[in-house]
Amino acid sequence: MLVYNHKSYIEECIESILNQKVRFKYEIIVGNDCSTDGIEDILAKYEECAKIINRQHNLGLCANMYDLCLQAKGRYVINISGDDYFCDMNILQKMVDFLEEHPEYYSVSAWQCFMNVQEGTIREDSVGKQPIEYTLYDYLRTGNGLVIHGVMRNIFFEDRENNMYLTKGARNNEEIKWYFYSLSKGNKYILPESIYVYRYIVSENGSNYNSTHSYLDTFRDYYMDLLLMRELFGDKYNFKPLMLKKSNMYCIKLSDSLHHIREFLKIMKFQDIVALFWYKCYLKLHHRQDPPQWSNSDYYLKR
Repeated sequence: MLVYNHKSYIEECIESILNQKVRFKYEIIVGNDCSTDGIEDILAKYEECAKIINRQHNLGLCANMYDLCLQAKGRYVINISGDDYFCDMNILQKMVDFLEEHPEYYSVSAWQCFMNVQEGTIREDSVGKQPIEYTLYDYLRTGNGLVIHGVMRNIFFEDRENNMYLTKGARNNEEIKWYFYSLSKGNKYILPESIYVYRYIVSENGSNYNSTHSYLDTFRDYYMDLLLMRELFGDKYNFKPLMLKKSNMYCIKLSDSLHHIREFLKIMKFQDIVALFWYKCYLKLHHRQDPPQWSNSDYYLKR
């Protein structure tokens, strides 16, 4: 459990874990990353049923998450943020059962309920969904992780010589690194139901990612990690579609002012700016359709 200034929500999160109906033993490991809201008093109430780690120095989300996974002793591991909570009391058993019965998958996940705290609304993303097999090539092609990481086979400690890059790059945005790593270990199966409630919070005085990061900041994090992935694995995988998809999406979001566009372009390397320009031209000439070779999985694996 990743915790940073989640005092208002942490009890609901922990209780949603304790209320899970399971037929196996599990451990709860909480990484409190130097919160400043007095959450330690609440966490102390759960010391008998959870391992509480109050960090002495702020690690950032990525390093905090990685360290917790290294400490996990179970056969499987799942992460959750301290301001979210599980909404299905049977979901952990369902996902563990699936992995027990399907060794060909590395992970299994499901959809989420999206809570807009400002509007007081909840949207369930699983409505009308069908089961999906999701692969690394799907992610490299679309740049859309679809769902949270879910229950993964716990290989983090034994594979630590190969996965230490998960702590590098962007400090508080794990998306690209963790999607790439988990999907490179094997395919993900997505159940057609909701797993948890994700709180989307934007507050002027908030300390969560959405409150402290603008679209420009978020793109900077994504781009930093894309450069990292390209440097480490660019000789094996083609990251061009992922780079262009993410860049184009945030270019559109930031096109509301010349200042934002100028700052956006300052982040990118010249070669990526040129590639983005030609990608935009291609989309304009081909009715917003991506190049046909992007639909071929062989395009993403360099020989």
